[in-house]
Amino acid sequence: MDPEFQQDADHFEPVPPIFQSTETGRAFERCVACDRFLLDDTTQYVIEKAFRSYQGFDARETIFEYALCISCRDALMEELSEESLQRMQDYFASHVAVAERRLRLMDSARSNPQLDPWISTCMISGAPVQELNEYQVYCECQGPNMFYSYAPFTIGGPVMDEIADLLSNKTLDELDGFADDILGLPPELEELFTRRVVLL
Repeated sequence: MDPEFQQDADHFEPVPPIFQSTETGRAFERCVACDRFLLDDTTQYVIEKAFRSYQGFDARETIFEYALCISCRDALMEELSEESLQRMQDYFASHVAVAERRLRLMDSARSNPQLDPWISTCMISGAPVQELNEYQVYCECQGPNMFYSYAPFTIGGPVMDEIADLLSNKTLDELDGFADDILGLPPELEELFTRRVVLL
């Protein structure tokens, strides 16, 4: 997380509905891994949700959703192979100018923050969400608020397939374990999760 933006209150806003729990209809209150309370003002955490949409219908299904405190996120990342992490970093560095994207969107957000430009298209491919059958959204939060840094963003299913191809068997095993032990995904969704995951 970037402390520059954590300190700029103009870039905080209450966690918006898309990043709230589909299951409860409210903000995530607990870390999915350690059960830490997330909504006090000092707790930092990330939220990730995956959706499946249906072409021709104004509807989408939540495949999975979770909030993960920074301590647990960092611990999980440490379990992934260094090779996979480096490949993912190289992939993003070669496909999107993250700093330029952030500055461009921040310039428009300083006077009137708007979430839609950050998540309405895949950050890598530029494909509109309406054209994606599956996609994931990701944001960073502190207490009851989401803040704008390099996130929030959307990653489309085709890009997730490309990223999955970069991951080592060790990393895929760790993500599979996370899906089984923490998220409790039903069997029909486990393969989808292990192939399509963003943990940044």
